[in-house]
Amino acid sequence: MKSNKIRVTPRGAQLFLPQLPPGAVVLGVVQRGLQIGALVRDKAGEYLQINGDTAQVLNKSAVEHALRGAMLSTPRAPARPVVVVRRRRLVER
Repeated sequence: MKSNKIRVTPRGAQLFLPQLPPGAVVLGVVQRGLQIGALVRDKAGEYLQINGDTAQVLNKSAVEHALRGAMLSTPRAPARPVVVVRRRRLVER
C-alpha cells in the first residue's frame, strides 16, 4: 500500500459519496498517491476507499497506523505566548 495521508474531516468526505453503504461509518478523507476518496469503515470492520461507485478495500493495519498518526497530529489549543526579555548590550567606547 502506498503512503496514506488521512485527514479526519467527515464534511469533506461527503463529496466522494453518492450513497453510503448500509452500516458504514465515514471516518474522513484518504489519499493514496494521486487517488483521493472517502475513508469508510463498513459493518464488517474493513476499511474502504470510496470514489463515487467504486470501493477499494484498504490494508487494515496500514490504515489504523495512519489514523493513529492523524490523531496525534491534530492541532491543540494554542499555548500561552512566551515573552523573552533580553538585556540590551551597550558597547563602551
